Amino acid sequence: MGELRKVVCPYCGFGCNLLIDPKTLKVKPHHGEPNRGKLCPKGLHATEFVTSRDRLKRPLKRIGSAMVPISWGVAIDEIAGKLLEIRELYGADAVAFLASSKVSNEENYLLQKIARLFGTNNIDNCARLCHEASVHALKLAVGTGAQTNPYEDLEGFKAILIWGYNPAETHPVVMDYILRAKRKGAKIIVVDVRETRTMAFADYKLVLRPGTDITLANTMIHVIIREELYDEEFIRSRTNGFSEVKMAVRKYTPEYAERVT
Repeated sequence: MGELRKVVCPYCGFGCNLLIDPKTLKVKPHHGEPNRGKLCPKGLHATEFVTSRDRLKRPLKRIGSAMVPISWGVAIDEIAGKLLEIRELYGADAVAFLASSKVSNEENYLLQKIARLFGTNNIDNCARLCHEASVHALKLAVGTGAQTNPYEDLEGFKAILIWGYNPAETHPVVMDYILRAKRKGAKIIVVDVRETRTMAFADYKLVLRPGTDITLANTMIHVIIREELYDEEFIRSRTNGFSEVKMAVRKYTPEYAERVT
């Protein structure tokens, strides 16, 4: 291999660093943070699309039943003309722009600037569509739609609850952090509606009926309150509506949860 260049993997967002030979496009894992010399299959094959026979290298336009190559200049002119025509006939809000997580922040920034210039605020990103519920919940709970800790903290935890998430298959490098914690004595608890590969590493696994997650969550709150396992000072100074929560989870006993879930 020639001189390697370090780049960030374009896939899941964990931020693994790849070492790529610019001439051969061969990939090797970087041995620093965060992936520590490990990569999942997506990262190891991250450059294969560049040499794929299916890769589009010129714009294609449908003419009848065939897709015919056209030049970039013609494609840009036609797309711009159609957009302006739609705006003229139906107004700028008849068009929406959807950005991608597969491109850089700068490219996404440019797309939203194009949308503003076009005259609409119909601009969105596939990540928001995918993570709307989780981002909203995080913002309500902790003030921002992002995780609260770096992945390195996983290794120091004594117990890790994995709920509705299958890192062994979807984020193997994250799973490596979890397994490091397990080797240090952490208990792994997995909750899901199916037997996932992650469950093979669990000390405790709970397979629920689909749609009964809220019942289990409310039951855990019920037990925490009943057995006074919560930090009273934290609840008093940092939260609102605790008395309402106590009332809401009264019926969620473990026996009730067992019947439902």
